[in-house]
Amino acid sequence: MTLAGSLAALELVDRLTRLSQGTERDKMFVALRADIKEDQEVLKQLLVGLGGKRAILERQRPG
Repeated sequence: MTLAGSLAALELVDRLTRLSQGTERDKMFVALRADIKEDQEVLKQLLVGLGGKRAILERQRPG
């Protein structure tokens, strides 16, 4: 997953979480979001390790 892909995935999962509030799927989407965030942090660490600047990576976070 790319950093841009993870940002898009988080936006989609956030929308799905809102749409599924109060259903069985709600918890699944919350857990999925946590997994994506964890993967995103690992990816950011790898990019920094390869010479990327953390400040630039942080600016790509959706508002």
